[in-house]
This record gives sequence, structure tokens and C-alpha cells, in this order.
Amino acid sequence: MPYDQDIAPCLAGAIGDGGLDPAALDAALERCAPALEALRAARARGAPWLALPDRRDDLPALEERAAARRGAIDDAVLFGAGGASLGARTLCALAPAAARPRMRFLDNLDASGLAGTLASLDFARTLFLVVSKSGATAETLAQFLVAWDAVRAALGERAARDRFLVVCEPGGNPLRRLAARRGLETLDHDPDLGGRYSALSAVGLFPALIAGLDARAARAGAAEALRRALDAGSPRESPPALGAAVQAALAETRGARVSVMLAWADRLAPFAAWYNQLWAESLGKDGK
Repeated sequence: MPYDQDIAPCLAGAIGDGGLDPAALDAALERCAPALEALRAARARGAPWLALPDRRDDLPALEERAAARRGAIDDAVLFGAGGASLGARTLCALAPAAARPRMRFLDNLDASGLAGTLASLDFARTLFLVVSKSGATAETLAQFLVAWDAVRAALGERAARDRFLVVCEPGGNPLRRLAARRGLETLDHDPDLGGRYSALSAVGLFPALIAGLDARAARAGAAEALRRALDAGSPRESPPALGAAVQAALAETRGARVSVMLAWADRLAPFAAWYNQLWAESLGKDGK
């Protein structure tokens, strides 16, 4: 089911002087048109973050790997920060709740929290996912090394290899070198795909498959949302463009610069955190 967007409570006609004037909204929508054209052109060029929703060729290998891992674990722990974690966490929260491994996301370098998590795990029934696009995220590297030493001490080096899977871009980055030195299974992170926009790649979909999510349905839903956004006849008919125009115009004409995301469904709480990162860190530039 597509989401519905209701902007009426933002308009002056509904809430008075604090609301948005229709002329200001029209002006903001007009400014959205070139951005939509640029996105359409990027999609036509095959930009990875816009091409992923329609891709299916990479899914069989991911599904096979995830199925092989999923049946042998009770817990999965993901080490990653920001975009390496938030998209995957959002997708995993939407997976069916029954009969799935417990998913844990450790994105804060807290020694007590990490030690407590490790102490609660049966390493022989746990998969550690180590995710960093650059392969140089210091916090993720530190978590990985601590967990590796603990698992190796408990199970031995040969068995420890099967408890880890690494996702990072190809090349000679630190995480790639550490994984190769230890003989760990590695999935490639597309170098041309921004980390915070990688939820529909192996970064987000592999953990989601471990959790039991239907990766094909997730991409199909994303493809439908993308079509609604980019194939609209005008910016007003494109839900993301309309929402962006409302926020920009309210900020410019009414000084309304705070964006609030309330997730009333518990399973959408990770989505609110992901939205916060995307909205504030990716779009929030130069004081805007």
C-alpha cells in the first residue's frame, strides 16, 4: 500500500497566518522541476542508487548466501555506523517477527555495551556482519577486532572464520586487508553507491534477508515509490517534491525550520532515526 501525504494542515487556508501561502508553495514547486529533471537524467544514466530498485540479477546470490547462514544462527550482530547500519535496521524491523534470528545493531563504540553483548552470545550460533563502505571506519574496525579476538579465543581461528561476514568496497582498505588476512567471506560495496543510500544493496538487504525479509518485495516497493516520484507529470504530483516544497517554503516564509518525524508504529522507530540522518546530515548543508 503506498503512503498518503496530506499537506492541508500546513496551508494558511487550514491553520491561518502560521500556514503556507499558496503562492509561496507554487514558487517552491516551480523550483523543484529542475531537480526532478536531474534525477530523471541520473536514472537514465543508470546511477546506482536509482537503478537498484529495478535490479534483480544480484538477488539470487544474496538470497543463497543468506539462506545458508540463516539456518545456522540464533543471533546476528551488525557492526556499522550511520548509513552502514540505519537502513539495514529499518528493513530488519519490517521483517516477519516469527522464527527469525535476533538482530542486534551496535553502532556506538561503547566498551560496556559491546562487552555485555558479547557475553550474552553463543558464538557458535552467531553471525557478525561488519559493514563499512570505506573500510576505514575507526569505530567499526575497533568493534570487529574486539569481537574477532573474543570469538577466536572461544572457538579457535578456523571456526571463527565462519562467524564473520564483511561488507566493504574493493581495494586495499584496512577492513578488506584484515578480512583477507583472516580468510573471511566478503561482499562488495559498490564504490559509486553512497553509504547512506545503500539500504537496497547488500548493505541493507543481506541483513534483511537474514531477518527473513522478502528482498524482491522490498525492491519492488522502492521501484513503485520511485516511479511515483519521477514519472509524475508535475512537481505537485510527485509526493517527495511536494513534501520538499512545503518544507522549504515554510522555512523561507514562516521560519518553520524544525522537521519532526513521529513513528507511531514501533516497527517504524528505526525508520525515524534513518530519516533523521538523511534529512539532517545529507540535506542539511550551509545552514539550510
